[in-house]
Amino acid sequence: MRLAIYQRDLASIPTLLHDYQKHSYQRNAVSLTDILLEICNNPFDADWLQTLPSELPDVALTGFLNASLLELTLADDALELLQVKCVGGGGSTVQRVLLIEQLLLRSRLPNAQHALEQIFPQDSVGDLQGWLAVLQGDYEAAIGHYTAALKALRKLTGKRKAYFPSVSGLFFILALLQKETSASLQQAETLIASAQQPDHWLCLVYEPLGMFVHLRRGDMTQRELLLAQTPC
Repeated sequence: MRLAIYQRDLASIPTLLHDYQKHSYQRNAVSLTDILLEICNNPFDADWLQTLPSELPDVALTGFLNASLLELTLADDALELLQVKCVGGGGSTVQRVLLIEQLLLRSRLPNAQHALEQIFPQDSVGDLQGWLAVLQGDYEAAIGHYTAALKALRKLTGKRKAYFPSVSGLFFILALLQKETSASLQQAETLIASAQQPDHWLCLVYEPLGMFVHLRRGDMTQRELLLAQTPC
């Protein structure tokens, strides 16, 4: 795979991936993103990455930034390249969303707000607008944005219990907890149940959050369960 990428031999990549999966002892399937992370991020070289053909630079860049979120590592060079790609509304929709997520994670709120206004002038990313409102302390506005965005998501997917797949969904729960009324806590409990699916990459985060919501609703048995999950 490394040789094929160096030689710009993209046509052979699907066959190489298939052969590796067929003969590998790894339980989990390896993806093109996994391979690009190994090849292109040791160290990250934005100039060289841009010389790769076709969609490889975009796949790699998205992979780098998602990995930095999962591992809580710095990826400033990758973010700088992403910002260049998204100038003036450029880049793919996925990249533009990723840029705003990265700005919010870094608490660069004015930059995130400017990007939202410039890149997504319409209310098409209500969960990101809700996330920004939470960080700005405007919880009522955040709940409004999230509620509208969740309704649109469920209409789009046709799933009554669909929930935001990104980290932004966590901040909807935090906004409801900040409001802390009986209705908001019940809504938070319902949303956590929707998010806490085995295949959701944040299911282990939603689990203790769900315990905390139960505790705030008066279930004192959750206190010991939460303390048992707290590292020493």
